[in-house]
Amino acid sequence: MNILELAADAGMLVVLDGRIGRTEYRSVHGTLDAFQRFVHALESALANREESDWSQCRVARARSLCHLKEVEPERHDRDLHADSECVSGH
Repeated sequence: MNILELAADAGMLVVLDGRIGRTEYRSVHGTLDAFQRFVHALESALANREESDWSQCRVARARSLCHLKEVEPERHDRDLHADSECVSGH
């Protein structure tokens, strides 16, 4: 996620104020409406990222449980039950 692109896409002006060495100093200007669009875009980007992270976590957890079923069936059943309680709590 590029926060400067989000700001520009929301209608805000992104200005390069200066550069010292490799460091760039920028400022962002815009109307309140543009700022609200930026905030909504940022919230959406963060929500999508969290959903993606959660999906990846669930896939990894499912793979782990499948492996556990082969190695320790009793622990697999216990962990699977605990996992379903956690999911229903969200």
